[in-house]
Amino acid sequence: MRKLIQTDEYSREYAMNEWELLPTRAGVALSLRTVRTKTHELVYDYQSQTGEMYDLENDPHELNNIYDDPNVANIQGALFAMLEQRPEDIQPNGTQVGLA
Repeated sequence: MRKLIQTDEYSREYAMNEWELLPTRAGVALSLRTVRTKTHELVYDYQSQTGEMYDLENDPHELNNIYDDPNVANIQGALFAMLEQRPEDIQPNGTQVGLA
C-alpha cells in the first residue's frame, strides 16, 4: 500500500470493491459492485439491477445520484466496462458467520 500512497508509479485508473450480503444481514440479498475513478463512482447491485452514480468533481459528498441521467450515459458505460473486466474475481456468497 505504501507504494500506492507515496508514488504515482503504482497509480491506477480505477479501484473496485465488491460486497455480497445475505438476506439475514440486510433484509434482502445484495451483490454490490463499486468502481471509483478520480472523477466518478458507480455502485451497482447485481441482484436488483439498480445503482447509484456520483460525479466526484462536482459532488464530492455524493449527494446527487446521477445514475438515471442520460447526459452521463457514456461515462456510466465506461464505468460498467471497468466492472466487467474481471468477472473471475467475483466469488459466490460464503457461509455467514454471525448476524452482524
